[in-house]
Amino acid sequence: MGRVIRNQRKGRGSIFTANTRLNKAPAKFRSLDFAERHGYVRGIVKEIIHDPGRGAPLARVQFNSPYKFKKVTETFIANEGMYTGQFIYAGKNAALTIGNVLPLASVPEGTVVSNVEEKVGDRGALGRTSGNYITVVGHNPDEGKTRIKLPSGAKKVVSSSARGMIGIVAGGGRTDKPLLKASRAKHKFAVKRNRWPKTRGVAMNPVDHPHGGGNHQHIGKASTISRYAAQGQKAGLIAARRTGLLRDIQAFGDEALLEKYGLKANDAILAEEKHLPIYEDLLNNFDAKLIAGGAAQNTARGAQYILAPNSVVYLGGAGDDKYAAILRDAVKQVGLRVEYRVDPKVPTGRCGVVITGHNRSMVTELGAANHYDLEHLKRPDIWALVENAEAYYVGGYHFTVCPPAIQELAKQAAEKNKPFILSLSAPFICQFFKEPLDASAPYWDYVIGNEGEAAAYSESHGLGLTDVKEIAKALANLPKINTQRKRVAIITQGTEPTVVAVQGEDEVKEYPVHELAKELINDTNGAGDAFAGGFCAGIVDGHSLEESVNMGQWLARLSIQELGPS
Repeated sequence: MGRVIRNQRKGRGSIFTANTRLNKAPAKFRSLDFAERHGYVRGIVKEIIHDPGRGAPLARVQFNSPYKFKKVTETFIANEGMYTGQFIYAGKNAALTIGNVLPLASVPEGTVVSNVEEKVGDRGALGRTSGNYITVVGHNPDEGKTRIKLPSGAKKVVSSSARGMIGIVAGGGRTDKPLLKASRAKHKFAVKRNRWPKTRGVAMNPVDHPHGGGNHQHIGKASTISRYAAQGQKAGLIAARRTGLLRDIQAFGDEALLEKYGLKANDAILAEEKHLPIYEDLLNNFDAKLIAGGAAQNTARGAQYILAPNSVVYLGGAGDDKYAAILRDAVKQVGLRVEYRVDPKVPTGRCGVVITGHNRSMVTELGAANHYDLEHLKRPDIWALVENAEAYYVGGYHFTVCPPAIQELAKQAAEKNKPFILSLSAPFICQFFKEPLDASAPYWDYVIGNEGEAAAYSESHGLGLTDVKEIAKALANLPKINTQRKRVAIITQGTEPTVVAVQGEDEVKEYPVHELAKELINDTNGAGDAFAGGFCAGIVDGHSLEESVNMGQWLARLSIQELGPS
């Protein structure tokens, strides 16, 4: 038998293997989101594990998702002093404690950190190996920059919004002055493992490689869509729509569309400068279907669908542009009266939604929707509408805009003994807007939420409850100002029964949802808004609680058979 030269023995099953094959998981921070930017998220260390592919141990940290009723497990590089069962806090308002993740702007000068982001949102790139640490040298608040000292002794300037973990990487073994710096060590050990150098095919000439010579270069992925791709993806069809007072543009797209604007599947973010072109891109280059929406406006349209024409009035904010005109025309067709606070300096808000398979990525620019104020509500012609109303409905998202306006409506409802209905809207409202939410709670006659929002309320208020029925009872029995009405808490659970608890009653009732064949479901976006609209219509029309819930479920069933809350 002939001998085989070393290069021919490389590959599967050979003695030459990459050390990274032993890695148990990528070690990264959780994705940067609204919760971390403006508050914090709490997690618990489930286990500390050894990773054969690294010198440092890893920590499995379980977080409660601030947006959905589920738990998310992340793998962090463990720092000295971390232990199983430890609570980890990630976010702007987290304490300066070992294991916590904070933006560098919140870390005092001289603090030792590890796994620091080189670019905001890259989830950790600097100071990651065992025994390593990075020292915060100084801050420049005017430029939003922070100067740090790397383990090699070199100084580097990064964004003050970049995150780092408090403490030194566990595993030990690093001296203050190593024999080899990181870059030199990487290259030496790469050669030792026979992993260096490796010339790319496109860098070769056409004789040595088919991708070489500038012809037939490989683009990095298949240039055709798989025959097994889900329907709607094969041709890259874009069917955009708008929903909300925010001009919401929904598109069936693919990974390329997400990559173009730096989006992630199943994510919801506020728009940054780089995201702004996506809205006009969809409008100018694809067939767009425009639907007026916004959570509370969707509910108002749903109630108007059932009630007599022109019996529902919606208050909100809009810009003085063509999109505000589109919204006015759309709601006029369904008989809904709108009284927008028009701000000529700010555009009408918009939200882009990119759908890939069953995943949905949303990017929102709040615009004029974020500028509503109490002055508009108290304007004589607007307040006259308030005084003539038979019931009031407020979406929880408004706690991020103008809580004083909510309080004025709530007090008016209590004084005149009219129903005040509030929707929790999203888990982060319960977590990060607890103070204005609690201030309005004594005025709630009806409070509506889903199981995720109920769980977020329980956790943020320290109730220690996980059962939806018990949370509903706790909400129903909160202190109340208008004692002429018993508070009712309604918790929806998707396809599971709707839970209803009444103040002072031990029995919690369940109402099964209206069944619908799976193939008839088109889009579940806005189903909760539709339920609230049907329920409000039932209350205003004087129907019983059971009939009102039934009307809400009926309208939600209708809504999910259409594209968007139309």
